[in-house]
Amino acid sequence: MPEIWLPYGTVEVPLKIKAENLGKIHIPNTKPLDENSIKSRIKELELTGNTLIFVSEADEASASLIKAVVNASTDSGKTDSISVGAERSLHSWVKKVCEGLNVKIEVFTAEKTSEAEVQRYDTRLLISRVSFNPLFGFLGGPATLLKTLRPNFIAEAFKRAQSSEPRPGEETEASFYAYSEAERLQMLGLEYISINEVLVDIAVGDLIEAHKQVSQTLLDLCKISLNTSPEAIIASAGSRKSASTLASALNTLWNITKPLDNTTVVFFAECINGLGSEALRVAATRDIELYLSQSNYIEGLESILYLKWLMEKTKPALLSTLPKHYVNRLGFDYLRSASDALPHILKQRGSRVKIHIFPLAEATLLTKSESISH
Repeated sequence: MPEIWLPYGTVEVPLKIKAENLGKIHIPNTKPLDENSIKSRIKELELTGNTLIFVSEADEASASLIKAVVNASTDSGKTDSISVGAERSLHSWVKKVCEGLNVKIEVFTAEKTSEAEVQRYDTRLLISRVSFNPLFGFLGGPATLLKTLRPNFIAEAFKRAQSSEPRPGEETEASFYAYSEAERLQMLGLEYISINEVLVDIAVGDLIEAHKQVSQTLLDLCKISLNTSPEAIIASAGSRKSASTLASALNTLWNITKPLDNTTVVFFAECINGLGSEALRVAATRDIELYLSQSNYIEGLESILYLKWLMEKTKPALLSTLPKHYVNRLGFDYLRSASDALPHILKQRGSRVKIHIFPLAEATLLTKSESISH
């Protein structure tokens, strides 16, 4: 009986599945970007005068890119000063990363004054990680920048969405809105892909163009097409950050559920930091319908719409640290441990079921092959 280890927050948990029940394990085919490629692409950036490097992600890839950009800019001698800016929650991390570098550190909050603050620099560079997102298609770039700078940006983007289905890996009404709003800020972008804490690719240049370029690369790396919808799947959200809350974990689940049809779904997400959004907190404790019917946007409301969409296709089971009451109220079957996953599937599907495994839902985009009839 093969033993498969799946990410579960800060640890991995074992799955024991008989060989005859194992369909396929789907892992993105990635390799690290070499140092020379990183340095040569960063040299393409034209940073001059008073420069702002705006940071959005506290990960190893972002830290190494901040240092590489600052060192390249210092060597070029074209910058008068360099400031590294981030939202308040990242301040202590940025401070640590920038120890020993000749930079100022700025804190930005989601207030209207922040955009004016950003505009006062001669050159403005956003460093952001590109990932799949159900509302914008891809997060990073324009959406990440505006989410940080504007308190109502997500609500405004949500109003423009014309579908109640998640749309990861697509250009959406929300992404077009983000492009049009970000264009006025005239930012440069250093967009990167990091999978399983490995820096896989970067693009530099105009923010929107760099974002689109890296988004296409992410799509090419992570897209998996199946001829038929699997009978059953077991998926893990992936990295510690993706699995830290239910809100962030669900944003990975949508990546693999679009083409599913009558599929039994088991999902692993530790959710050590809880539910992660106001909408999920409301839905787990009282009636969310008022917000849906009156279009009163609260943080994470899109997740509730997508959950409703998913529940029409299947009733997923969830392994997490969340209370059973919350899990059941949100529509999931509750699993106590990883060892419950296989019995749950066998009970629904019988002993001959073929199970597909997705260890990194965050870096997977499951699609239907063209041959599948609609």
